[in-house]
This record gives sequence, C-alpha cells and structure tokens, in this order.
Amino acid sequence: METFLSHMYGTFKDRDPTLDELGLVLWRKENKKSEWYQLSNTKAIIESIKEDPNDVYFGVCLQDPKLVKATHRKHVNWNRVRGNSDSARTLPGYFMDIDTSDGVHTEKDLPTMEEALEFISSADNPFGKPTMIIHSGGGLHVYWLFKELWTLDSDVERQRAKESLRLFQLTFIQVAKKKGWNLDNTADLARLLRVPGTYNTKGSDPKLVRFLEVNPESRYNPTDFELYFVDAVYHRDFAPDTYQRKEYDGPPPEFDKIYDNCNWMKHCVDDAKTLPEPEWHAALGIVARCDNGRELAHRISKPYPKYSHKETEEKIGHALAGAGPRTCSAIKLIAGAEEHCIACPHNVKSPITLGYTTSLRMSKNKALEVLGELEVLAQQNPNTCIQKALEDNEFLIALQTTKTEDIASFEAHLLRLRGLNVKAKDIDVLQRVLKDYKPPSNSYAEEKLDDNELIEHYLPDVPVKGFLKPPQYAVFPGQTTKEYFDEKSDKPKYQIIANAPIIIRALLITDDKEIIFVLAWERNGWKSVRISRGDAMNSRLLLPLASQGFPVNSNNSADLVGYLEAFEARNYEQLPTIRFSRRLGWQCVDGIKGFQSGKSFIVGGTGEIIYPLPSLSHAQQGTGDKYILFFPEPGAPDLSKSIAPSGDFSAWQKIIEEISKFPKIMVLIYAALVPPLLEILGLPNFVVDLSGVTSTGKTTALMIAASVWGNPDTRSSHSLIGSWDSTRVYIERRAAIFNGVPVILDDTKQAKYPKDVGKVIYDIASGQSRGRGSKTGIQEMTTTRTVLITSGEAPAISFTQDGGTRARTITLWGQPFEDTSSETGLLVNKLREGIIEHHGHLGPHFASALTKHSSERNSWKRRLREIRQNYQAKLGGNPLANRLSEYWAIITLVGHLVHEWQLLPFDFTDPIKELWETLASETKEADRATAALEHVMSWATANRNKFYWQPRSNGEREYPTAPVVGWAGRWDKEHSSTPAFFPHKLKEILFQGEFEPDAILRTWNDRGWTYRDPNGRNQRQMRVDGKPSRLIELTAKAMAIWGEDEELPAFMKILPGGKTSGDSGDINYTAWN
Repeated sequence: METFLSHMYGTFKDRDPTLDELGLVLWRKENKKSEWYQLSNTKAIIESIKEDPNDVYFGVCLQDPKLVKATHRKHVNWNRVRGNSDSARTLPGYFMDIDTSDGVHTEKDLPTMEEALEFISSADNPFGKPTMIIHSGGGLHVYWLFKELWTLDSDVERQRAKESLRLFQLTFIQVAKKKGWNLDNTADLARLLRVPGTYNTKGSDPKLVRFLEVNPESRYNPTDFELYFVDAVYHRDFAPDTYQRKEYDGPPPEFDKIYDNCNWMKHCVDDAKTLPEPEWHAALGIVARCDNGRELAHRISKPYPKYSHKETEEKIGHALAGAGPRTCSAIKLIAGAEEHCIACPHNVKSPITLGYTTSLRMSKNKALEVLGELEVLAQQNPNTCIQKALEDNEFLIALQTTKTEDIASFEAHLLRLRGLNVKAKDIDVLQRVLKDYKPPSNSYAEEKLDDNELIEHYLPDVPVKGFLKPPQYAVFPGQTTKEYFDEKSDKPKYQIIANAPIIIRALLITDDKEIIFVLAWERNGWKSVRISRGDAMNSRLLLPLASQGFPVNSNNSADLVGYLEAFEARNYEQLPTIRFSRRLGWQCVDGIKGFQSGKSFIVGGTGEIIYPLPSLSHAQQGTGDKYILFFPEPGAPDLSKSIAPSGDFSAWQKIIEEISKFPKIMVLIYAALVPPLLEILGLPNFVVDLSGVTSTGKTTALMIAASVWGNPDTRSSHSLIGSWDSTRVYIERRAAIFNGVPVILDDTKQAKYPKDVGKVIYDIASGQSRGRGSKTGIQEMTTTRTVLITSGEAPAISFTQDGGTRARTITLWGQPFEDTSSETGLLVNKLREGIIEHHGHLGPHFASALTKHSSERNSWKRRLREIRQNYQAKLGGNPLANRLSEYWAIITLVGHLVHEWQLLPFDFTDPIKELWETLASETKEADRATAALEHVMSWATANRNKFYWQPRSNGEREYPTAPVVGWAGRWDKEHSSTPAFFPHKLKEILFQGEFEPDAILRTWNDRGWTYRDPNGRNQRQMRVDGKPSRLIELTAKAMAIWGEDEELPAFMKILPGGKTSGDSGDINYTAWN
C-alpha cells in the first residue's frame, strides 16, 4: 500500500506538506462507510486494510475537508461522506476502469484480460505506456500518472480537469469501440477505484487486487494527451466520425465579423505561427463553417511551420463531421485560451454566432426616436395608436429595446402616452404583448441560443441540450409547471403539473410510420420511457406509465398531454429523430433509404457503410438523419448482434480463396449474398439444402455461409446460425426479421417434430408470414425476401410433399469438402478458427456495391435471363428443372458480380457448372408429378396380382380370382397394355405416398399421361371381371416417362422375336371390351 501511495501522490520526503490538509478517502462496499486519512498516516491506512481487506476502494482525487464542510449546513458525518467533484483538490493522473469478460459484469461486449493487456501495449492505444496497471479482480485499473499532481485550487481548474478527464476516457473508449468493446465512462473527479492488496468479492471466488505492471519512468504532463483527444466538446462516444449535426440552412456566417468581434479568434489568426494544436482544432471547427470556410482554414493554418495541406484537410473534415462549432465555455477550458475571453462584451454561446446576420434589433437612440413617432400617433388619435403599434414590428422592437436597456425612459414614455389620453387598458394590453414578444430574426444564433428560453438554463444536467421551453410552461428542478399571469401582482406565476421536470427526449419513427416519444424525467437521475405518440396524446392512455415511475396520475394527466403537445411543437426541429426498423434489409423510413445490416447501415444512393451504429439510447443524444437503426419488438431478441463485422476483411478473403476449389462451398457463399438481390430483381425465396451423412463438414460449411454476414460461431449466443430445435413460430419470426439476409438453420434431425421441418421450409419459401389476429383486428402479413440455407442427414425435401416447395429447393447432396481425409480435417479446423475471428464483411460490402451500381439493374435482369435460358436449354424442357434454373442462375449472377466488383479478389469459377450433373439429376426428385408416377408404378408392380387381366391358355381365356379387397384396376399382360386404376384406389395410393391426388391427376392429365374419353374426362370405360367400369388409365407416354423399355416390368419387356418375357406365344393386342 505504501508503494502504491508513493506512486500515486509522491514519496513522503518529496511530498508537498500542504497535502496533509487534504483527505485520502477509503470506502468499504459492505457497510457503505468512508474513512478519512492524512497521506502521512500511512500506518493507520495499512492497519485498517489489514483488519478487513475485502472490497476496499479509495478516492483517486484527494478531497478538501473544508470544501466538504462548506456544502453541509449541519455537522458532517465523515463516515457517510466521500466528497464529490466539487471538493476534489488534486488529480494524480488520468485513469481507465476497464471491465473484462473474465469478471462478473452485465455488459457482454467486453475484452478478455489478454485482449485488454495486448491492446494497452499495442500501437492502437492512443496514450502510450501507462504508469501502472492493476488487476482489479474483474478487469483492469490503468493509470497514466502526471509528473506533478494537478492542483485543483479553483472551480475553473476543477472544470478544466473534469473536461480533460472526460475527453481522455472518451477517446480511449472510442478506440476500444472499433474493437467491438463497450467500455464504461468513469470520468469523475470523485471516482473510487480498488486498492491493491485487497480482495474483490464480487462473485463466488474472491480475487486479489494486485499490481500487473509498474513503469515509474512513464510520467506525463496533462497537455501531452490533448493532441489525441476527440476533436469537439460536443462529441459523444457513440457518434461515428461520419455523422453530421443538422446545420443552420440560412446564409453561412461571415468570418470577418467573427475576427473583428472575438479576441480569441483574432489571437488564433494573428498567432497562427505558434498556435497550440488544441486551439487550432477549435478554431478550424468555426472557420470551416464560415462562408468560403475551407480556403480560410488553409489560409490561417499556413503560417504554422509544420503546415500540411493533407493534414489540414483531414482536420477540417473531422471538424465538420463533429456535432457543431466549439462553444465559448469549451474554448475557455483550453489552456491559455481563457485570457483572451476575459473582457468579452458579447453574451453569445459560440464565436460563430458573431458571424451571422444580426437580428432586427436597434440601438437605444434609434428606439427612442421610433417611440417619439408613436407619441405623434397618440396625439393624432389616442384610441388607435396602440393598435397600430401592435401591428408594426418596428414599434414593438423599439418598445422592447427601451424596456430592456433603459427602463426609466420606457416608464416615462408610458406616462406620456397616458397623458395623451391613451386608455390605461390599452397600455396594459401593450405591456402584456411585450412580455412574450420576440423580435423577428435572421440570426440562427439569436433564435437558438437565448439562455432564458433554453431548458438547460434551468436544468444544467438535462440529457439533451438545446431544447426550448414551450410557451406558457416551464421546467425547474423537481417540477414541471404551467405559467400564467397574475392580474393582481402583475407578475407571472406557476402552477405545478408534475413533481419532476419532464422533456420529450427524442422522436422515434418506425418502419410502419408509427411515431414514438421517448419521455424523460429527473428523479435521482434522469430516467426515460417510450410511448407511442397516439397514446401520449390521450390522457387515459398516458396513465399506465405511472407504474414505471413516470410522474403522471389521474389528476394531472390532461395537463401533461397539453404540455407534451406544446413541447413537441416548440422543439420539433431540434428534437433528435431516430428512424428504426424491426427487421433487416432494404428500408425506407421517413425519407431515409438504405440497407439495414444489424450493426451497420448502408446509405441509399452513396453506398456508404456506417459502422458501428449507435445504440438506441445513445442515438437519442445525436442526430439520426443518415441511418436507420434496427430495434426489435418488445420481448424479441436483438438478432442484430449476430450481424456485425469482426476482424479483417482481407484476412477473411484469403481464407475463402483457399477453399474456393470446393463448388458446394462456393454455392453456399453466393447463395448467402442472394437475399439483397431478390427484392431488386423481383425473385421469390428459395432453399439451399446441404445434406449427407454425418461428420462430413456440413456445419462448417454453414459457418462459412454465415461468416458472409456475421458471427458464425455456433457456440456463441449471438451466432447467425440458428437451430432446428426451435418452435415453428420462433423460426418464422426469426425469418421475418432476417429480411434481405439469409436464414441459416443447422441439422434438421434436431427438430422436435419432423413434420415442422416441411412446414417451416414452406413458410420461408413462400415468403409470407402466417395470418394472425391482433387486438385491433388482423395483423398485417409481412413479406420476407430471404434464402434458407439448411443442413441435415436427410434431404430437406424428404420432409415435405409440397411440389411448389420442392421446386424451390436446391439440394446439395454429399460431402461439401469432397473427402474426409486427415488433410481435409486439418483444413476445416483451420478455416473454422479463421472465420470465427474474421467475419461479417462481405455481405455489407456487397449491399453497398449493389447501391453504388443500382443504375445497372436492367443489365442484371438481362444477364440473369440469359444465364437462365442457357440452363433451361441444357435441360430439354423439364418444367421443374426450368423453375430451379432460375435459382441456379441468380447464384451464378451473384458469383459474377461479387468477383467483378473485386469483393472476392480471385478468378470466378461457376460452381453450378461444376455441379451440373448432380443438380440436373436432383430435378427429377423435385418433379412431384414424376415422383408420384414412380410411386404409383412401384406400387402397381409390387401388387401385380391385384389387377384384373385376361391371359390366354391353350386358346381359351382364363379369368383370375379376385382378391379379397377387390381389384385395384385392370392391367393386361400384352406388352402394349398400360395399367388402369379404379379412381378411389389410385387416390388412395397417392395419398399414402403423401401426394395431393387431385393436383397430381390434373398434372398427369395436362402432360398427357392419362387417357381421356371423348368428353375430355380422364376416365375410360372398360370391363373388369365382366362388369363395365370407369378407370383411370396411364398412357404409353407415361410408361415411357416412368422408365422406358429397360425399366419396364419383366412381363412388359420386348424380347427378340417380338415376344415378352412373360408370354411364350405371339404378341397380340387384346381389346379392353
């Protein structure tokens, strides 16, 4: 402990003795009690820790007991006080509290301990080697200590330290976020961290808090880090560099006006040769937004000895991508900048305000001159002069200016009007109008930055800045009020309508055009809740929010509806508006178009990929005018976490190039890219089924397909690969969310009910959700564009007898890696490891390329048609194969495109061509009419004795004995005869084979496989056992389709000499009747 304190605050002999006036705070988690010690009393500190070493924390900043006492009116209970940011007196250095996945934390997107340590020691760490790294038992406490303690001897210095610490952590967090980690922001001067040598008892196994690394030579000045800080005080840790704040759309500000009126900006220009980089960054954010801003930014930067046009361009772009120009309060926090702002006469929010066109205000002398004109009007007609003044902005501006700047002259003017016989009630009306009057303005700054109108003027900690208080309402700490004018006191008064300040934090617009309010209120911190706008505008439907702590009751709900309506109207333009969808794929929400890909969004038109998207809560503090978030329905899992890039795209491409020799694997990769094209080209969904014996790499093949879009790790809770061990409803809703991306399900044998496999395949292939009721009637059925990629030991089509579904299923039978040798096993293990680390890049890049090349849509359709016609020509008119050829063609087209666009940087080989023989043979199984014919003929051959026939014996006819269950039909033994079935028996045989009898018989009739009578019916009259009957007779064409000569039953095969194998005599045709 003594070593730790000497690193933090200096050794005893070197320590400033005045530090003993300050307190080191120890705090224990178990009893929530604080202990205050002088730094020199190291012995007492160590003894206290030895006595109870469990869960002991210390305050990083030493606290000033005098400042603590000043904030307490009564006696201070030091055991219950830890101090706060306002009583902090020293900051020993910057720090990060990094949670790791090894600890007990609710956040899941965390680094492992090894990953965190590797990151800290890598070049990716923006701040260099830390002074100390402490294992906290659940993560790391990392310190970059200063060469000298930063003494916080004033509120200004504390504010500067607080802001610097915030930007330090914000920068570190943003870099970590690119790794996919969500680190906590713990930038607080009152922060408590764990003491080395104590134990972290969080979880079942207490862990020692210990030193991992000490680098005493690594000491810094606070300014050493400022060059690397994120560039704007407005910056939020959730906002990618590509986001832009909605700017003022009037005339741009004029830089000359800023230069003439702002001493700090004048200093930045005049002292550009030696200007510190933090001030240069701040100045660029203002200059670049002015008229001809880029040229001006380069002009004022050139005097700097190390000026670089390229670097300046990058900084300009970074500044413009930030949330806005630097404010005056933020500029004052920059070291050395405040001295130029001390005598500033302007009460503005930012220097950029000075560059805008001024509002229609007037000087005091001009105002008095105008009021003289009003007195002339009063002399002419005292009854109408006030009405004329109310209709003329010049008079109202003059009256307000005089009232604001010279109240004595204003009161004297009113007395003169009264002396000119103007009625007292008219003067009262004039004063009331002036109370709420705002002069018309051309100034963005004048309208937006009136402190008296800003809610943050009354609530500094409001979560979103820039909101204006609605007319006739006001919010204060602890209450929302309605404002009214008290006639007796002639002053405004307030009626409390809620015992907490309330704001509309954001507007959410869904893909079904519903508007949702995010309401926020302050009670022990800001809390929020979502409610549809329709419910928020209904006092009865607003009441249920009371159960979530929202300050509404039956008495104030109507008043709150009025307040919310007024708040929305007043702040509609500046309300953060977030568009979100409950499904992935191509979107158009409130004018924003593009492709939603989980944690990424591809911007329509430009193809820009925005990643990572902010969370919904973070987006509420920014502007979402460029992207659409994915946000699941209440209670639904956030499947977007499955679709996010990881690792390196080029590394993944190299892995795929190594396995590109396996055509089944490439079919899966290209099929995974098909969904975004289905909607563009108007194609239906289809299924790709990888089936075969177990342990042949099917799951690995599915993992490769999944890595196109997201996480392929089947062990992860966020894997893109789903399981057949799920309910049909779950899979259907998962598919509805995965619009525009593939649905991947592994191992059909895991299905609890095998019959559900066929039903799910039908649901997804049809693209329509099942019809359901809702509380308001019938739910709208959603249409999903996707490709189902599945695997199993048995072909997927074996689970369904639906011809339409089978005709949309591409079956890939056999081993995806062609053999099961040890060499192949090593390759499979290697690529599994590779794609788990690197994945999720190709899909978004393909959607981006589709967007960029959208003008080529007609060319894609033409190429698809040519490829399909080529396949159909090879198949010779097979109708089912013709239908499957459409899906083979789209897979081939995707293969061509993805290589043409260099997204897979190796030569394209058509996998359909390589698998042609296998795929073409599978079409026979997909043809339900042919399959039914084979089933019926198989039954007929096996049950030959159940057919009536008329053989000849010694020239005399013999009649066979009828079976107990009756004849199935008639089938003579002549080689040219074909079987005829009783209709009920034929339908029974088809039904037993799980075929649809009526549909099959119609198809047979259409194909000419059954004889028709003169009336067009597919039944013929013939005798069975001497009785006339109507039977369904197969044609010779059907028999040829069934198997041709070599596959006919033995008694129908033609032998040399014109005899059949079942007939020793001459071949003679026997008539049916």
